[in-house]
Amino acid sequence: MGDTTNTAARICAKAPAGAIYAHPSVLDNSRTLFEAQPAGPFLFKGKKVAQVVYRVGEETGTRSRAGRKVLPLTGRAGELATIRGKVASVLAGAGDVFMLQSAMGLGKSRLLTEALRNVDTATVITLRAEPYGSNSPYRVFRDPVRRLLGVERSDPRTMTAQLESGARRAALAPWSALLGDVASVNVPPSAEVAAIEPRFRPERTADTIVQLLAATRPGVLVLVMDDAHWADEASGQLLERIARECLARPWLLLVARRPGSGGFAPRAAGSIELEPLGAEASIALLTSATEAAPLRPFEADMVVKRAGGNPLFIEEIVQAAREAGSLESLPGSLEAAIAAQIDALDPAARRVLRYASILGNSFRRSMLADLLAAEGGDLDAAALARTSAFLEADGDEYLRFRRALVRDTAYEGLAYRVRRRLHQLAGEITERADGDLPASADILARHFSLAGDAGRTWRYARLSADRARMTYANPEAANLYRMALDASRRLPGIAADERLRVWTNLGDVCRLAGLFEESLAAYRNGSRLAGDDPLAQAELLRLRALARERAGSFSAALRELAAGQRRLAG
Repeated sequence: MGDTTNTAARICAKAPAGAIYAHPSVLDNSRTLFEAQPAGPFLFKGKKVAQVVYRVGEETGTRSRAGRKVLPLTGRAGELATIRGKVASVLAGAGDVFMLQSAMGLGKSRLLTEALRNVDTATVITLRAEPYGSNSPYRVFRDPVRRLLGVERSDPRTMTAQLESGARRAALAPWSALLGDVASVNVPPSAEVAAIEPRFRPERTADTIVQLLAATRPGVLVLVMDDAHWADEASGQLLERIARECLARPWLLLVARRPGSGGFAPRAAGSIELEPLGAEASIALLTSATEAAPLRPFEADMVVKRAGGNPLFIEEIVQAAREAGSLESLPGSLEAAIAAQIDALDPAARRVLRYASILGNSFRRSMLADLLAAEGGDLDAAALARTSAFLEADGDEYLRFRRALVRDTAYEGLAYRVRRRLHQLAGEITERADGDLPASADILARHFSLAGDAGRTWRYARLSADRARMTYANPEAANLYRMALDASRRLPGIAADERLRVWTNLGDVCRLAGLFEESLAAYRNGSRLAGDDPLAQAELLRLRALARERAGSFSAALRELAAGQRRLAG
C-alpha cells in the first residue's frame, strides 16, 4: 500500500489478524478517504459490546472538511424549488409570505438555509423563538432590533442613549419608547407616546418597527422566522403586521414551525407540510452519512426502518452507533440517539453541555463561564471545542445549541436536584451581573421558579408581569402573574392586600386579552381576599361587570353592577 499504509497507520489502531483496521469514528473524522470493508464485530478489552471495525484499503480521495460533515439535502428537490421561486420573486420586487411546517427533525431549518444560500446576507434578518422566551414580550425581536439600532449590551443608561441615537438616525426619535418596549430598553415616553391609548399601543409599536425595517434595510428584505411555534404573543402580533406589509413591499417572510396551535402562524400564506423521506431518499442520505465507513446492507435496512424517514434521526442514529461502535442496539428514538452521543462525550465536555442547557437555547459565553466557575470549574476552550457538534457560536458573545432537541436532551440528563441548584446559581449570577433588573426580570423569574425559590419568584414574576402589562402584552403578563401567585402559596407572610392586587391585575390582563372566564375566576379569587371592605368588593364587582359586558353577557353585567351598588349602600 506504500504511503497509504503509513497514512492509515497514523489514524488507525492495530486490530485482529495483523491487518490495519479502523474504528468507524476514526474514518468519519479523517481528511483522507479510504476503501473500507466492515469486519467483525470483535470483542475488545475494556468494551462491553462487540465492536464493528473496518479494514482499511487504498486511498480514494480527500474530504473537503474535517469533523462531522454537513450532509447533502436529500429528497426535497420539489420543496427547495418552491422556496427558491419565492426568493427569486422577492428579488424581482414581489413580496410574499410562506410557511414551512413539519414535525421535529424533518429538515425545515436546513431547507430554508439551502434556499437562501446565494442570497446577500445583508438582505436577510433571522428571527428565532425559544420556549424560555415565550413569556417575554417581543423576545423574538429584541436582539434583531438592538442590532438595527446599534444597541450593545451595557449599563442601562448607555443602552438608552444608544437606542435614542439609533432612533434619531432612522427618523423615529418621537417613538423611541416604543422601540424600547421591543428592545427591552427603558426609554422615557415622549409626548407622542404618552398620548397613545393603551389598547392602541401594540398597533403603533408594530407601525414603528415596520418603519425601522424600511429605514435600515431599504429595498429587498427577507425575514426568516425559525421555530415560530414558540413565539410569544406580542411578537406574533408584530409578525402578523409584517406579514401584511409583505404584500405591499419587496419583503419575504419565511416561517418555519411545528404543527399545532401555539406561537405564530401567518393567517394568509402559502405553505408546505414536509413529509418523512421515502425509502429511496433515506437510503441515499444514509449512504452519504456513512461514506467513509459504509454499512452492510442489513445494517442499512435496520437504520432506515428505525428512522422512519426522519433525516435528523438518520444522521443522529448513525453518529450514536459510531460512538458506541456497534449497531446491535439502535436507539429507539431521536432523543435516545442524541442522549447516546452526549453520554459518549468526555466528562469535561459533557459537563459544559449540560450546564449550558440550564441557560436556554441561546446564552452569553460569559454566563456559562460564570455558572461553571460557581461550581468550581471553568469554561475550558478545549472542552468547549469538543461540544462543537452540539453548540455553535452566535456572534462573538453568544453560544447557541444547534438544535433545540439537543438542549432539551442535555437538560433532561441532569438530576432534578442538580437542575434546581444550577437554576438558583444562574439566577443569582444574573442578579449580580445585570444592572437593569426590570429588563431581566422574566429571566430571573424563570430561573428562580425552576429553582424553587418562591420569594424571588414572587418578586421577579410580578416585576416582569407589570412590565409586560405596560407594553399591553396581556397574555405574557397573565402567565407571569400566574407564576407569582403560584409562588405566593409557599409564602405565608405575604399580606392579603398584595395578593389581592396581583389577582386583580391578572383579572385585568385576562379581560383585555379576551380570556373572560379566566378573568372572572381571578376577580372571584380577589373577592375572597377583600374581606369585608365594601369599596374593594364593589370595585371587583365593577370589573366583573366589564368582563361580562365584553363577553356579551349584558344581563349578567347588570347584575354584577347592582350587587356592587348594594355593597356601597350607606
